[in-house]
Parts: sequence; C-alpha cells; structure tokens
Amino acid sequence: MSDTHSNIASQLTSAELPFFNASATFKNLLVLDQEVRRLRGDAPGPAVTPQGQHNRAAPSGIPAPLHLQHSLGHTHHVLDLDYDGAPSGFAASLLGINGGAHGVGINLRPDATIIRTQFDPFHAQFQAPERGEDVCRIADGQAAIRNTPPEGFDLVLASAALALPDDVTLWIDRDIYLIYAQLLVALQHIAWGGSLVICLPTRPLAWVIDVIAFLRQTFDASSIIAANLEPDDQAGRPLAYVVCHHCRANEEVRDTLANHVRDTIQTLRRTAGLSAPSLSGSAEPALLRSQEQYVLQLFKHVWKGQYAAIWTRYPRVIQDAGVWRHDVRELTEQCHISGGH
Repeated sequence: MSDTHSNIASQLTSAELPFFNASATFKNLLVLDQEVRRLRGDAPGPAVTPQGQHNRAAPSGIPAPLHLQHSLGHTHHVLDLDYDGAPSGFAASLLGINGGAHGVGINLRPDATIIRTQFDPFHAQFQAPERGEDVCRIADGQAAIRNTPPEGFDLVLASAALALPDDVTLWIDRDIYLIYAQLLVALQHIAWGGSLVICLPTRPLAWVIDVIAFLRQTFDASSIIAANLEPDDQAGRPLAYVVCHHCRANEEVRDTLANHVRDTIQTLRRTAGLSAPSLSGSAEPALLRSQEQYVLQLFKHVWKGQYAAIWTRYPRVIQDAGVWRHDVRELTEQCHISGGH
C-alpha cells in the first residue's frame, strides 16, 4: 500500500501534497481513481484546441442538481455565463422553479450557434446574447451586457469547467483563462448580497486554492459551500459546484479585485506554461498555510461523494476488465475509508 501511495504522491503538485497527507478521504479517492482508470485503460481527456474550441460538449445540457435548486432560494435576475446557443441546464432548472425570474445569457464561446426555437419554454424569460457577446470579449471590455439590472444580478452561473477536458491536471493557461474570464464578468455584474455558482476542480491545485481565497475575499466565507455534481458526472470528473452566497465586496473592493483578475488574465496571455499568477496576492507557501484547513473542510464531503460514486461503478469495471476477485480484495484493502478528514 505504501508503494501505491508513494507512486501517487510522486505525481502530485507541491500544493496537493499537504492535502494528500492530511486527508485520508482525498488519499483514498486518488488511490481508487487511479486503480479504476488503470483497469479501464483510460486515456487522458481531450484537450482544448489552439483555436479555443472544445472537444467536449458545452455545459448547456447539465441541469442544476436538485439539492442546489432550492438552496439558492428565490431569484429575480439570473446571469447565465454558460449560454452557448441555449440557456444552460442549470439556468433552465432555476427558471423553471422561479416563474417570475428573468435571465440573461452570455455565450461561453464566440462560435456558439443559436439553437433556440419558437417552442423554447423560456423564450419570454430569457434574453439571448447577440453576436459578439461572449464571456471573453466582455471580460476584455470589447462588449457589454445589455439590460443589466440597475442593482446587478442576484445570481450568476459560471460553469466553464464543465466544458473543459476531464483531466484537470492537463488544463493549460487557455483553459484556466475561461474560468478567470467568467470570474471577472461575475464580479462586475453581481448584486450586493447576490450569489455565484462556479464550477471548480476538486483537485487542490495552487490556482484552485487561489480562486477559493479570492472568493473568500468577495463573499461571506461562512456561506460558501461545495456541492457534488450529479452521481453519473461526479464518478468521472473531479469537479464540484462552489456556491457563494452574500456578495459583500463594496465598489472599491470590487475594483481592486477586478484589477487583480485583469492582471492575471494579461499575464496568462503573455507567458507560456502551466502556472497561473496569483489572484489573491499571496505567494504559494503563504496561500497554502492560510487556506489549507478551509479547503479541507470545503471539499471533505465532495471527496466522499466522488469516492462513493466511483466505488458504485467499480463492480462493473471489474466485470468489463475481466479482473480476478483477488484484485478486488487488494483494492479494498488499499482504498478503505479510514478516520480523519
């Protein structure tokens, strides 16, 4: 078992190692995930092309998990940054239970095709983007959101991560840029006291921890929660919805935070490599020290849910791979959930 752990630890980043050592749940999740992928012979997920076009389906069809729909409460104005030709499944779910709500859609990608029809049940509730109204152009100041409510949107949906490759360790700067662009647009248009639902990796990479630290500066830190994707999705994707309630940043703080995001985006464009600059202003060692316990608590239940979802699928993988039963016993010994985080 120590050889298995050592092998996994050798593949982790310096930011992930403290979590691997501190959380039995995270450690067991990585062991189980690695073994299942080995048995299935999984290849890395598809990457984003140089033109920024994704080989994955956009997040437009994925509905809001039932446990989140009602926790977000009644909303009046929804900003959907995952539009891509039609209201995202998340937005459609929320509009369905908030009959008086109004939504504004912004394309995630500039090449999104309009697929709405006259039978669209949310046609009267939802403002579709015009050509050129995509997240990146708005983040760059080259386009603006029409009909923004005077007080801002009380809910912003930002799930670009769902449209990116399954293997988050393969994400490049262009991928992370999409998440930062959504974060900037959300910050500029969310109402005081409003909520943000953003999809983030649950692998505690340095840039993910940095985004969480940034969110803590913007929202009430005690009202930030992480929620699993639907079971079929969480078994294969290390992602979660991070739900941030009660935006508390005043105009001055927002301007400062927005400048941090703009600087980060510009740096990503100028430099090549896998490391994104800091949003929160903290260097990695200080960032890890200040955020480790918070991130452990934030993702603890999500990691358990991902573990359970993968384990539920494991018998079928065993059957498909033709693995003998002693391999099942060996994996059970390696991946039992022990005490601690």
